Amino acid sequence: MSTTRARKPTQPRITYVVIVKTGEVSIAVYGPYRSFKRAEGDAKAWDGTVEPMNKPSDH
Repeated sequence: MSTTRARKPTQPRITYVVIVKTGEVSIAVYGPYRSFKRAEGDAKAWDGTVEPMNKPSDH
């Protein structure tokens, strides 16, 4: 008798990017960050915003 464990359904890992407005019509995008706190710290330092970015799934 086999004791195979059922795998937990994995949720897609959310990654974040920091968007900084560098001019009238230009932006800079930094990332990806796995940690929201780290992205938030950089966004505050660079006067930017944090946006979630979903990775495309491998399916």
